[in-house]
Amino acid sequence: MNIRKFPTWQKIVLVVVGISALIAFGLHAWYRSSAGEYRSYLSPDGRFKMVVYRLPMLVAMPGQSSDAPGFVRLYDQRSGRILQQKDVEMVQDIDRFEWSPTNLYIDLFADWSLPK
Repeated sequence: MNIRKFPTWQKIVLVVVGISALIAFGLHAWYRSSAGEYRSYLSPDGRFKMVVYRLPMLVAMPGQSSDAPGFVRLYDQRSGRILQQKDVEMVQDIDRFEWSPTNLYIDLFADWSLPK
């Protein structure tokens, strides 16, 4: 595709769309990197760790501070590697979970297999 074939207005639109996409990606990356640890839990054998991260709320009404969105990660304690990750609408929803030798079950949220 030769960009010289496009009229000037289309070139401007392409540049604006490209710059907008880069800005949106940068803002998203900054927002995710500003997450703070809300809670963390070790598996009974100490091999795995579940961490609930809370994203900052840009706007909140009084009384909504615990309704923050976030994400949950499952880590391998030996390597520090992320094994699973999933977004959650409200971090306080992650309060009931059960470790087994083969799975981490988070009530109404996830059922993750644990590696051997």
